[in-house]
Amino acid sequence: KQLKVLANKYRKLRHAKDITFAKWGNSIAVRIPSDIANEYNISAGKHGTLTKDKEGIKIIPT
Repeated sequence: KQLKVLANKYRKLRHAKDITFAKWGNSIAVRIPSDIANEYNISAGKHGTLTKDKEGIKIIPT
């Protein structure tokens, strides 16, 4: 079972991309690579949802 869990984490990370965090007023902004933004139809001014996950955070475009 542990091997299956590790294999699933590895599969997810194979498609992971490095991102850059930036200061934006009193908040922290995330720069989303353009290929991912295009794939999910994300553009400046669009809204989404940010949720906590057991592995970190998740951003869901709406």
